[in-house]
Amino acid sequence: GCTQHATAPSEPPTSTPLPSASTQSSPESLGAADQIKVVAQAEAFLRALVKPHSSRDAWWAAVEPYLTPIAAKTLESLQPTSVGFARVSGSGHLIAETDQDRAAQARSVAVPTDAGLFSVQVTDPTAERRINNFGPVAGATAPATTVTTAAKDPETPAADDETLKR
Repeated sequence: GCTQHATAPSEPPTSTPLPSASTQSSPESLGAADQIKVVAQAEAFLRALVKPHSSRDAWWAAVEPYLTPIAAKTLESLQPTSVGFARVSGSGHLIAETDQDRAAQARSVAVPTDAGLFSVQVTDPTAERRINNFGPVAGATAPATTVTTAAKDPETPAADDETLKR
């Protein structure tokens, strides 16, 4: 696919602007359609992680297209047996924006799995390769194998747990 970088918007002025370096991403700044895309992308990515394949290479060929180039490089040694859960058990939802989300111009989605809630960080909803990182939500009953592409502490702030319990 062709990769495009954010430049001057070519959309009519009445459309909702996409998150960029000059705008903060929040549920309010993402249009309803983009919120749906972000959640659907996170759910599809986690389902791809646990879908059985004939080989590790076939599995990676199904998972890698969801990932940003940096995430793909970070996760290239990930094994299908080490993702930390076996199935997605419900619908995902946007969670409170974190400093890590703001720094990455991304939004995080909490998705229930058989091993607890997993957070998936999704970048620009119009990009082809959007998944920045994923891992269990702090305090959820999931293994402590957080995978992250950021240099910051991979632990999700405790404030997010309170948001999820509402």
